[in-house]
Amino acid sequence: MKKVKFITLIITVLVSSLILSSCGIAKVDNAVYKTPKEFSPSDGLTITENEEYIFELAGGDATVMLKSKSGKILWATSPLESFEEKLDEYGDPVKLHSKLKSSIIIEYVEPTTSKISIAYSYKNCVESGNYSVKKIDNGIEITYYFEEVKISVPVQYTFKDNVVRVSVDSARITEDEFSLYSVALVPYACGIDNLSENGYLFIPSGSGAIVEPCQLAEGFYSYSRELYGNDAARYRERELDTEKFPENRLAVYGAKTSADSAFCAIIENGAEHAFIEAEVGAANTGYSSVWAKFAFRAYQWSKIKNEQQVKLYSNDMSQDTVSVAFHLLRGENANYVGMADTYREFLKENHSMKSSVKDSLLNLKIVGGVNITETFLGFKYDKFFATTTLAEAEDMISELKAQVNGTVNADLIGFGKSGIDVKTIAGGYSVNSKLGGKSGLKDLASFAKENDCNLFFNADVIGVGKSGSGISKSSDTALSQDKRKIKQYYYNIYLRKKTSDFSPYLLVSRGLIPEITEKLTDKLGDTGIKGFGLDTLSSVCYSDYSKVKYFNKGNMASDVSKAIASVKKSGYAVAVNEANDYAAAGSDVIYDVPLTSSKNNMFSYDVPFYGIVFKGYVPLSTTSVNLSADNNKMILRAAEIGAGLSYTLINNGSTKLFDSFSSAFYGSVYDDIKDDIKADIKAYGEDFQMISNAKISGHSILENGLHKTVFDNGVTVYINYTASDLEQDGNIIKAESYLFCKGVK
Repeated sequence: MKKVKFITLIITVLVSSLILSSCGIAKVDNAVYKTPKEFSPSDGLTITENEEYIFELAGGDATVMLKSKSGKILWATSPLESFEEKLDEYGDPVKLHSKLKSSIIIEYVEPTTSKISIAYSYKNCVESGNYSVKKIDNGIEITYYFEEVKISVPVQYTFKDNVVRVSVDSARITEDEFSLYSVALVPYACGIDNLSENGYLFIPSGSGAIVEPCQLAEGFYSYSRELYGNDAARYRERELDTEKFPENRLAVYGAKTSADSAFCAIIENGAEHAFIEAEVGAANTGYSSVWAKFAFRAYQWSKIKNEQQVKLYSNDMSQDTVSVAFHLLRGENANYVGMADTYREFLKENHSMKSSVKDSLLNLKIVGGVNITETFLGFKYDKFFATTTLAEAEDMISELKAQVNGTVNADLIGFGKSGIDVKTIAGGYSVNSKLGGKSGLKDLASFAKENDCNLFFNADVIGVGKSGSGISKSSDTALSQDKRKIKQYYYNIYLRKKTSDFSPYLLVSRGLIPEITEKLTDKLGDTGIKGFGLDTLSSVCYSDYSKVKYFNKGNMASDVSKAIASVKKSGYAVAVNEANDYAAAGSDVIYDVPLTSSKNNMFSYDVPFYGIVFKGYVPLSTTSVNLSADNNKMILRAAEIGAGLSYTLINNGSTKLFDSFSSAFYGSVYDDIKDDIKADIKAYGEDFQMISNAKISGHSILENGLHKTVFDNGVTVYINYTASDLEQDGNIIKAESYLFCKGVK
C-alpha cells in the first residue's frame, strides 16, 4: 500500500512539473547595478523651447520646469507655489521640505525581511550629486542612482505639442541585492498649498471625487488604490476582497492649482501597473498632492507561522515603458470638466471612441438561470433553475417596449449552458436548452430586430470552471507570479467572506482571449443576434506569468481594446458593465456606470467625471434601479449625466434562489416590479428625450447645494439632493428632485 502511494506521489509530481513546464513560466534577466565611473549632474540648462514656452532644468535641485517666455513657471516637478517665497511667523524664509524636491519616490524590497522601504530622489540621490543628465529628443533623461541600495532609475522628461511627459522604461532599471518594487513619478507636480482657497485635487474614484486641501495639526490623510482593481491573479489577503472590483476605472488624475490654471495628468502607458495615490493635510510639507505610482513587481500573500500573512515579491520585473502626460489647462477650462474634455480626446485618439451614439432610456439585464443545490437521500447535487426563458424574455421586453419612445437595450445574462455559474468558457458557446436553446435565441433576435431593440448575449470569456469547448482547465489558464493558478471564489456579501458552497474557478490564459471572443461570434452568429455582452472582460484586470508582456497585468488595456474592436469588426455591437476606460471607449453601451465615488474620508465631494467623459459618445445606463437602496436617488444621478435607466429582471422567483451568490435575484421578479418600472419610465422619459444624444458641456455644484449640468444642446438640469426646496435662476427645484430647463446657461 505504501509503495502504491509513493508511486502515485511520484506521478503527481511529474505531472505537475510537466504542466508547469508546458505553461512556460516566463523569466526576465534583470539588469545589474553598476556604480558609474563618474556622475554627471547639471548646473542647469535649457532643454527645449518654442515660441511660447521654455522647458528647462534648474541647477542644484535638478528640478525640471516649464516656463512661459515671460518667466512664469507653469509646470514643475515640485509644487508651483513652492517657488514663491514664504515667511514664517518670525519673518524668516520657510525652507522647502526635501520630499517636495523629489522627482521620483522608489519603494524597494529588503532582501532579508521582504519588507518595503522608501527612498526619495532628492535626499538619496540629487543632494549628494548621484545623478546624471543627458539630452534626448525633445527633452532630457535623468538617471537617479540610489547608491545605498544599488538601484538606478532612468527618467525621461520631454516637452512636445505643449504637453509635458514623464516616463520610465523598466527594462533599463538596474538593481543588485535590493529589488525595486515601484516608482512614483513626479509625486508633487500636482501639488497645491494646504491653505489654498482655489485649488483642489481630482481623483478618479468611481464617478470621480474632489479633494479640497487642508492643514492638519497632526498627521495627514493618505490614499492608495490600484488602477483597474487588484490583480485578479493574486492570492487575496482577506476573506472578502473589497478591492476585487476596481474603484479607479479611468487612467487620469489632476489638480486645480489656482483660479485660472489646472493640470490634467493622463497615464498614457503602463496604466495596468499604476496606483492612484494622494496625500493631504501634512503640516510638515505644507502641500497636498495626487500622483501615479507604478508597481514593476508583483506580489502574493503567503502564510507563515501562526497563520501570519506576508507579501512575497516576484523575482522578475515587468518590462514596460510607463508614462504620464501633463496637460496644462487655463482659464475656463481649468477645472474637472476641462480635465474630462482632455481625457476624452485621449480616448478618442487611443481607444477608438467615436461620437456616434444612440441613447436608450430603458436598459434591461435579464437573467436566464442558475444552478441551485438540491438534496436527495442526504446527497447534494446541482440542478439548473430557469429564472427566465427566452420566450418569457420576449414577453417582458415587448410589454416594456410599448412604454418607450426609442430603442431598448436588453442584455441576456446567464443564458449559456451553465447559467450565471462559471463553468465551461463562455457558457460553452451555447444556449441552455431549458431556456429555449439556439432556436429560442433566433426567435428573440428576430423579434428584437423588428422592434428596435438592441439584444446582447452576455458571456464570461475569462472564467474557467471546468474543461470544455476547447479550453483545458489544467493547461489553458493563467499563472500567478509564484506559478500557481489562483482560484476565483464567489463571495457571500452578507457574511463578508468567500463561500465554499460554490466551486471556485480559474482565469483563462491571457493569450487565448482573442481566440475565445472570435469563437463566441462564430458559434452564436447564426442566431441573428447583433450584440454580445462582455462584462467580466471589461471590468477585470489580471496577470498571466506565462509571458513577459502579461506580467503584473501588463497590456490588458490594449488586448481588451483589440478584442472588442475585433467583435465590432465582425459586425456585432458590444455591451460592457462597470467598465474600465479602455473597454468603455470602444463599446456600444455601458451598463452600471459608476455614479458615486468610494466615499473615502478624505474626499470632499463627488463629481460625475466618468459621465462627463462618455456622455454623448457611448450610451450610459445606471446600476439597476430595482436593486438599489434608494430608487429615487438613482434616478436623480441618472438625470445629472443624462443616463438611461437600468433594471435587472427575472420571470420566475423562488426561495431556492436565496442561497445564491448573486444579488440579481433579490427584488427582480418582473411581475412584482413592472408597474414601478413603467412609472419610472413615464416620469423620467420626457425629460430624458431632451438630452438624448447630447454631450455635457458644463457641470458645477452651486453654493446652495444644487448640482448643475449644462448640455451642448442648450438644456440645463438642476439636481437637488437635499431635503429642502431650493431656488435658482428664478426656478424652484423641489427637495430630492430635478428640473430640466431650456436656454439656461
